[in-house]
Amino acid sequence: MIALRWLTRMVFVPFAVFGGFSGYRAWVQVKSVALFVSDRDLRPGAVIDVEAVSWARTTVTVRLILEQGWHAETLLVHRIPSNHTASLDPRTQSAHLMVPVEGAMLERFHAGDAVLRAHAIGGPQWLRTPPPKVQQIVVRIPDAGATSGD
Repeated sequence: MIALRWLTRMVFVPFAVFGGFSGYRAWVQVKSVALFVSDRDLRPGAVIDVEAVSWARTTVTVRLILEQGWHAETLLVHRIPSNHTASLDPRTQSAHLMVPVEGAMLERFHAGDAVLRAHAIGGPQWLRTPPPKVQQIVVRIPDAGATSGD
């Protein structure tokens, strides 16, 4: 009986630890989101970097959005996959995304301030979709004459 009790503890304790951490990963889903721009002025040829890290319990969708007043455009949509055995595998999945700024995209906006927003959200788990993690930066879109003069 002592050997059976010892064997039961050796099997169930690791699963309880992994189960507790798995519950946290199901509740949170997105570990971090970071957004980097080399310059406050968005000019053609500039690169926008988005780094997102998922707990890999479920698929996480990352969107990069440029907003100015009522005009908003999605520049990027990327899905970070989950792990194969998501409930037991504690490894994270990450994505480093680089989005080049194109002149044609900037022409659809007016010169002035705009908001660049990285938005990462997981999928439903336990009848709940967690709130998204959002990182945003205020950028400036130069007028067309300043953009083509560089």
